[in-house]
Amino acid sequence: MNGPAVLLPLIASMLWAQETPQTTPIKTTGSVGGKVLNTIGGEPIGKVYVLLQPRDGARGITYAAVSDGNGHFLMEDVEPGEYTISATRQSFMLKAPGASGAPLPPVKVERGQSVQDVTVPMAPLGVIVGLVTDEDGDPIRGAEIRAMQYGYVAGKRQLRNVNQAIANDKGEFRVWGLLPGTFYLQAIRRSERISMGSLGDETRGRQPTTPVPTYYPSAPDFAHATPIEVATGALLRGIDIRLRRDALFVVRGKLKSDENPQSFAGFNLQLVSQDGNRSSSSARWTRDAFEFSGVLPGSYVIKGMKMDADQRTFLSHSVEVVREDLDVGALSFLPGAEISGVVRTEGTAKRQANLRVSLQPVGAGMFSFPSAEVKPDGSFLLKDVAPDVYQVNLAAGVANYVKSVLLGDRELTDRRVDLTASGGQLTIVLAGDVGEVEGSVRDGNGGAAVKVRVTLVPEGDRIGRQDLSRFAFSDEKGEFKIGNVPPGDYKIFAWEDVPAGAPQDPEFRKPFEKRGLPITLEPNGHGKADLVVISTAEMRRLRPSAEQ
Repeated sequence: MNGPAVLLPLIASMLWAQETPQTTPIKTTGSVGGKVLNTIGGEPIGKVYVLLQPRDGARGITYAAVSDGNGHFLMEDVEPGEYTISATRQSFMLKAPGASGAPLPPVKVERGQSVQDVTVPMAPLGVIVGLVTDEDGDPIRGAEIRAMQYGYVAGKRQLRNVNQAIANDKGEFRVWGLLPGTFYLQAIRRSERISMGSLGDETRGRQPTTPVPTYYPSAPDFAHATPIEVATGALLRGIDIRLRRDALFVVRGKLKSDENPQSFAGFNLQLVSQDGNRSSSSARWTRDAFEFSGVLPGSYVIKGMKMDADQRTFLSHSVEVVREDLDVGALSFLPGAEISGVVRTEGTAKRQANLRVSLQPVGAGMFSFPSAEVKPDGSFLLKDVAPDVYQVNLAAGVANYVKSVLLGDRELTDRRVDLTASGGQLTIVLAGDVGEVEGSVRDGNGGAAVKVRVTLVPEGDRIGRQDLSRFAFSDEKGEFKIGNVPPGDYKIFAWEDVPAGAPQDPEFRKPFEKRGLPITLEPNGHGKADLVVISTAEMRRLRPSAEQ
């Protein structure tokens, strides 16, 4: 009798389960996929490391994938949000459309969405192939070849080494991984660094010659060198360098009798090229005498630093090597200075925690950057500061800027302080009355100029203040917004493509001054500017690429 009574509830439960719909969990994450393509020819590129990161530094997960042989990549289980995408592969560079340095369009992932149409454009890098020989045409084995390029550091145009290679046993070299641009090649016979002469030799008059650093094709300096234009993915052959021969000289001197280098530890003395285009060389010693051998004609600075117990002392002496050995006589070390100061705030500015004041040497030098932490009361103390000319630096923090820097009662309009003659107390004033500038950029046909660089540079008595410069990229509508802008007079420009840092150089801007729009921003103000982009063609016409 109990059997049917037990079965009825069981059958009812089974029927209810069959009639009740099953719920499927809703997928909250999405996926991102696409293809990596060569900007030349459009063929797919494999073995590319693709990275997806939260946009604008937001917190979140970073995703990665490697493209396959067909250029495809896929990232799964991506949390909803906005992301920036980047990619790396040897011999290629990520190439977003528009201005140099502009990012790829952001990738937006909705809840449960699959984004599968992302295109990652990559451009092949350039290669230079050539031969290094001596004046007789014989190959130079093991020569060091440097690919040098003009760039902009703190708004100043400088020639810097960007890549290098070593010649093989046949004198052949291959410099690869070069971004498009203008290069200067320098070849150095590594054995030329061997010292000539020895301490105590009284060599005078005509010196024997030796192969010296030479610029392509056979120039003594970069001013007479032939520039090399490297296009995207270019393979340039036959770039041969013939090393010149020249005399090398000796710079010698002495220290005062009480400054024998054997009497203290932690000693360094170097001969530094003032133009920055020759390698620094260290001194050799015997008792109180020092000597720099194998020196090419040019302008140099003898820089020294020594540690005696817990005190540092410094030496700085300019020399000019013409066509003979040079004796600079007796030199002495001077104690470093202590520079005290205070960071003050005005208006809404607030001092951030962990602020540091630093002094950056201007020009050639081997000294480190003196720096000090700003205490809660705003005071700071820089110790053992070498006598030199410095740029005063302070990261003011979000929504702050350095309004003025004073040495004693004198304002340093360019933020440079000369500590070779005198010292004093530094006062750094922070302000927070920043505003913003927004607007739009059109191309020559009146359409939106997308992903172009917009630069805002200070004018008037603040010209050259790199810390006041601001930049942004226009968006897909050609619009831009620049925030955290200190009040004052500016000029604003839009560039289709421009070397990073170049618009901050007044010399670079000269041919384009009429294309800039003057703008004055009041404290906490809002400015607006509608610009026409300076095209790449116009840049090349007004300022040839060899001069960029």
